[in-house]
Amino acid sequence: MRNLILMVFSIAVAIHEMKCLRSGYPIRENGCPISCVPGTDNGLCDTYCKNNGAEGGVCKEDASSCYCEKRPLYMVTWNVDYANCQAWKDNNVKFHLDAN
Repeated sequence: MRNLILMVFSIAVAIHEMKCLRSGYPIRENGCPISCVPGTDNGLCDTYCKNNGAEGGVCKEDASSCYCEKRPLYMVTWNVDYANCQAWKDNNVKFHLDAN
């Protein structure tokens, strides 16, 4: 019985950790993260992320980009290893809310 409880607990922790790893900076077709103004665009980033299947979002100050929390697996997020962004200023969140 003790082993069963430990196994269930371990699985629950693993699932929780996997969900935490599903957060990140969404990217557009041009490979750029969605830029935003920290402290001003939190609501817009939250709306963008929710419209695209995430549980919520914020404008992260360290990257000036929208950050989606608990995103769906199909949402592509920014990764420094394969980043290819040429048009940062054209990617403001204000321009992409109507596109969805």
